[in-house]
Amino acid sequence: MKPCFYMDIGMRKVQDLTAHDVMSYIVQKLHHATRFGKIALSFPSLGEGKVDLGGMVRVFAEDSETLTKVADFLAADWRTDEYAVVRHPKPV
Repeated sequence: MKPCFYMDIGMRKVQDLTAHDVMSYIVQKLHHATRFGKIALSFPSLGEGKVDLGGMVRVFAEDSETLTKVADFLAADWRTDEYAVVRHPKPV
């Protein structure tokens, strides 16, 4: 896979959940989103602060359509909107 597009998913602060729980939920949802095409993940803020994976996940794909489908999949779950901020796809 040649990553040509990416989108960032940032974590929101949630009072009743730990940062670890929120990031685990986001990564789990992204695992299920692989049905829309090949994606790759990176954690640009890994090790910053108290969150193990950092407060952001960067999702890469070969085309913006795949990322748009992933974003729509995430938006279909009300918890994702409560737990995360999903940015629009951008070219690498």
